[in-house]
Amino acid sequence: MVTAIEALAEQDIRAFLTGLRERTDTIRHTRAIHLAELRRAIESSHQLLRATRASLAGFRLSSFEPIGTAARPALRVLVVDDDADTATSTAELLTLYGFRAEWHTDGRAAVRAIRGNPPDIVLTDILMPDVSGFEIARAVRESRDRVFTVALTGTFGAALRTAEGAGFDAIVTKPAEPDALVALLRQFQRTLM
Repeated sequence: MVTAIEALAEQDIRAFLTGLRERTDTIRHTRAIHLAELRRAIESSHQLLRATRASLAGFRLSSFEPIGTAARPALRVLVVDDDADTATSTAELLTLYGFRAEWHTDGRAAVRAIRGNPPDIVLTDILMPDVSGFEIARAVRESRDRVFTVALTGTFGAALRTAEGAGFDAIVTKPAEPDALVALLRQFQRTLM
């Protein structure tokens, strides 16, 4: 009788371990898929950055005046991203389109800028090491000024779903198409005028 019980227990343990291994393999496989997607998104962002920098070669942004912007005042846009390449290239691109763009890679500095002199639009990454995009959106809401907030993120899954309910006016996934991003900001500009 004891041997039969031991055999059943051993069988249950083996079945449990087999199921555990299968679940672990599934988790590893899913994680690998998400990492591959993330790597592709990062590489696309870097390709966009390289293309943007190449297209900006030879321009001195301080003396460049985009066509068709003289009739409307330039919106102030604050770009916040812990990746300096992304922050600077996005700000440079927006400047070429007639926006007055500044950038921060430090979330705390961005919050101080928002509280000190709120911009018209904040473009922020969501997942950053010191201050998250959610905290930046909260600082915008606390400023009591009408500031449009756009989550510009490479985030997938739960964080993206959380962003949808966090009070952002729009969510744009990286790599953002420049024309689509500018069209979105122009739409915000029309609502402010």
